[in-house]
Amino acid sequence: MRNPFQGRSLSIIIATLGPVGYIPKAPGTFGTLAAIPLFFLFSKTNIYLQLILILFLIIISVWASSRAGELFQNLDDPRIVIDELVGYLVATFGISFNIWSVLFSFVIFRFFDVLKIYPISLIDSRWRTGVGVVADDIIAGVFTNIIIHLALWLF
Repeated sequence: MRNPFQGRSLSIIIATLGPVGYIPKAPGTFGTLAAIPLFFLFSKTNIYLQLILILFLIIISVWASSRAGELFQNLDDPRIVIDELVGYLVATFGISFNIWSVLFSFVIFRFFDVLKIYPISLIDSRWRTGVGVVADDIIAGVFTNIIIHLALWLF
């Protein structure tokens, strides 16, 4: 049986989340969906471990996005979806895992990620590096996290 990852660099495998980035329609949405099991696992840990894990994933995703962008000859190639995974984990940081938090955070995060409102649009247009690829999703995640925490506080 042929190994589908044979001949691919580690950075591409990480940046595309294996086969996820190759899904022809809406790979970013599927990259976000791929983060849901990690949200579940992270929600079972304490806030400090969550923070350490997210910071580690941010570092890995910046490296993988930078390298994969060079190899794809497109720094923000749609196949690079690890940034969506990291952004969604930022969006769900410190939030309890349940069906409502999954759905609410998913919809709001995708809204910010797709529309790229200011300052997300500024980061996306000015930082044409692996840092920029990941940073716009981190900001979308921060906005989402704030909205979810406000909603939890209000309701």
